[in-house]
Amino acid sequence: MCQEANYKLADDVVNSFKRSCETEVSPSGKEILNMLVENAGIAAAESIPMCQDTGVAVVFVELGQDAHITGGNLYDAINEGVRKGYIEGYLRKSLVGHPLERVNTGDNTPAVIHTIIVPGDKIKLTVAPKGGGSENMSSLKMLKPSDGVVGVKKFILDTIQSAGPNPCPPLIIGVGIGGTMEKCAQLAKEALLRPVGQPHSLPDIAELEKEITPLSLYREYPLSVDGEDIGCPVLHTSSASLGKNLKDCTRILLFAATLGSAPDRLIQKYSRLQVSRAVTIQAASAAMIEAWCNEECTRLKTIYEKQGLYLRPRFSPGYGDFSLECQPMILGPLEAGKRIGITLTDSLLMMPSKSVSAVMGAGTAPLGCVPEGCEICTKKNCAYRRSAAADEPQPD
Repeated sequence: MCQEANYKLADDVVNSFKRSCETEVSPSGKEILNMLVENAGIAAAESIPMCQDTGVAVVFVELGQDAHITGGNLYDAINEGVRKGYIEGYLRKSLVGHPLERVNTGDNTPAVIHTIIVPGDKIKLTVAPKGGGSENMSSLKMLKPSDGVVGVKKFILDTIQSAGPNPCPPLIIGVGIGGTMEKCAQLAKEALLRPVGQPHSLPDIAELEKEITPLSLYREYPLSVDGEDIGCPVLHTSSASLGKNLKDCTRILLFAATLGSAPDRLIQKYSRLQVSRAVTIQAASAAMIEAWCNEECTRLKTIYEKQGLYLRPRFSPGYGDFSLECQPMILGPLEAGKRIGITLTDSLLMMPSKSVSAVMGAGTAPLGCVPEGCEICTKKNCAYRRSAAADEPQPD
């Protein structure tokens, strides 16, 4: 089982990679996803590990209450299976016998074993090797009851943002809520056993899973800038502030992101029941979408710098003289309504309200722009910096 778990990636995960290949717009991202699919195929066909980190052997035991084990101790038998599996399968042995003395056991034991008692007389074992990269990025927080669902969402998204690329993306996030410290962590581990894309069995938790999934997308086009005149195949406008921001850029990225409709529903609900909570949700969700956009822009910055291109801070319709009339020219080519659910009202405001649309220029000048934008940049004399007037959004 240890060998099979390291050789064969589950079908639900492979299929999720393939689906992501179809929707990924970044050439580098699409290439990496295709490589992961190819790697999984080679590993399964040749019975070799799909990753050099073959993980800690985490074993989940469902022990039937009517089952009777003879001939030895169950945990000893599991550890013997792990030992043989890792040695005979030439899997990397990563465990140490004492966390401070750091002496490798040489056979990847002891396993981490979780046991639950279930009806019946059968025993079911599930082996889930846990890589060190993802394990090291795991996190736990004890929240106050007053933090509520908003606090849960914020902690999850903050943890993902803080982890960045360290857990070896693409990521499957296991979340546990409730119980004591160790129970909550175990629930998070058990959540990883659910097939990718399968919602939680409890309707309210399934809805929460949808609510805490921020979405974003972007597309790149060639760009021409002549003073205030901005031109690309799908966006044509005249803007002095945007022209200044995009000066010397040769490409433009159209970008959109959203937290979905959940924040709007919660704000509307508590505006009637508890205004202070509505204000808190408003502020928290605004911070969450800003943090998500910064995370995505940092990811894009890394991708483009590998191509010798450097991104300017994102610039949204409503800044300076960049008109809201350009909203359809950004969201339309992105198919934002179809792909991530962003639509426009008659007054060109985005729904859901916790959504962002923007453009970003890419050029060969290494200006060192920060994803968070000009507001926190220390280079006050930058020729591309937004003016104070440009920093203020247009009135609705």
